[in-house]
Amino acid sequence: MRLQISAFFFSIVLSTLVASGQSSQTLTGTVSDAMCGHIT
Repeated sequence: MRLQISAFFFSIVLSTLVASGQSSQTLTGTVSDAMCGHIT
């Protein structure tokens, strides 16, 4: 039972890290594009 809870918690943390990583990557790409003059 405890193992299921920790696995569930781990999957939530992992998905959150992936989502934040994607959003930060998109934000960085947008900023670098704006600085280069390539506004998408």
